[in-house]
Amino acid sequence: MKRRTAIIIAIATIVVVVIGFVVFYVFMNRPTPSVYVNPQTVNEAVGQNFIVDIAVSNVKDLYGWQLWLYWNTTVLDFVNATEGAFLKSRGETFFSGSTAGNLTLYCALLGNVSGVDGSGILVTVEFHAKTVGNGPLHIYDTTLASFSSEEPITHNTRDGYFVVTS
Repeated sequence: MKRRTAIIIAIATIVVVVIGFVVFYVFMNRPTPSVYVNPQTVNEAVGQNFIVDIAVSNVKDLYGWQLWLYWNTTVLDFVNATEGAFLKSRGETFFSGSTAGNLTLYCALLGNVSGVDGSGILVTVEFHAKTVGNGPLHIYDTTLASFSSEEPITHNTRDGYFVVTS
C-alpha cells in the first residue's frame, strides 16, 4: 500500500512539473505586442509626398489606442492621417486627432464588441518633404487598451527614420 501511494505521488509530481514547464514555456515565448512605424526607414526627395503606416503586431483584445508622433517639422510637413483597417475589421470606430505641433491620434471601437486580435495597420500618415534633412519618426505616449480587462496592454514601440535628399 505504501509503495502504491509513493508511485501515485511521484506521478502526480511529474505531471505538475511538466504542466508548470509547459505554462512557463508558452508564457515566456508569447510575443510582446508592438507598435511600430513601417517602413522603418524612408528615403525621399525634396518636394515629394510619402506615407508611413503605424502598425501593431501580436496584440490581443485591442479595443482602442492612442499615440503621439513627433518629427522634424522644419523638414517635413504633415499632410494627412487615415485610419487603418485593423480596428474597423471588428466594427464601427471613433477616430480623431490633432496636429498642434505633433500629431496626436485616438481610435476606439464603438459599442459592446470584443477587441481585435493579431496584427495590422492602425493609421497611415502622409508627409510632404519640404527641405533636405533627416530625423526620427518618433512614436511616444502610446496606449493600447483591452476590451475585456479595460486595462492598458503592455507593448513595445519602434520608431521610424526619414531622410530627405535634394
